[in-house]
Amino acid sequence: TGIDEGLHVCLAFLPNNHRVKAQAFGRTARQGRKGTGQLVVNLEKIAANEVNNGTLEDIEKILEEREKKAIDSVTQQ
Repeated sequence: TGIDEGLHVCLAFLPNNHRVKAQAFGRTARQGRKGTGQLVVNLEKIAANEVNNGTLEDIEKILEEREKKAIDSVTQQ
């Protein structure tokens, strides 16, 4: 690691929406330094609760759809 490198973030959970993940990984680059991020999840455990044989992308789509429905229900009130 060099002194010009930014922060490395390990996100050890699958956020409920893309914005949370983007915010966490967005925290890596500061003051012109390039940072890195890594998502560390147990896909088998998540897939068992979400979809059968789902990929990370499939699961993220489901979570995004849930969030959109939740937002829609709030805005319709």
